[in-house]
Parts: sequence; structure tokens; C-alpha cells
Amino acid sequence: MEEIKNIIPDVVKMLSRKETSEETKIQRVWDSLLEGKIKKHAKIFGIKEGKMMVCVDSPAWMFHLNLKKNKLLKEIKEEIPELIEICFKIGKVK
Repeated sequence: MEEIKNIIPDVVKMLSRKETSEETKIQRVWDSLLEGKIKKHAKIFGIKEGKMMVCVDSPAWMFHLNLKKNKLLKEIKEEIPELIEICFKIGKVK
């Protein structure tokens, strides 16, 4: 039987690789859906329990994206069916 101290690094590496590839896929899909100007004003800052949280830098951009929310969600779900909602929050976009 293998010791736990030898197993943990492999498990952590496997989990972080999966999370990174999922985040990369979601970011790729999100970027492909947004027009150039919008990309500068909205950024994904987290995904939890099927909800994608997006930070926008002004109420105007939040309003604009809320108008497109259903279309964006529908198109994202084609690639990532487990995503159930997009939530927008005003804040700093880095």
C-alpha cells in the first residue's frame, strides 16, 4: 500500500489540471461570444454551483449585458451544459 504523502501531490495535480482546463474552456467560449469593446468591460471572476459570476465596470455595461444574458447563456450552454446562470456584479475589471 502506498503512503498518503506520496499520493496527495498526484491528486492535487490532477484536480488543479481539471479545474484549469474547465476554466480555460469557459473563458474561451465567453471571449468568442463577446464583441471587442465589451471584453474590456466584463471579466469572469468565478464559477460556483453552475453559476458564472462576471464583473463589469459600470452600470451601463451591466445593463447592456443583462439585455444579452439569455442569448449568452444559451450559447454558452451549447459548449458547457452544466452552466445554469450568469450573474453580473459591478466592480473592477483587471
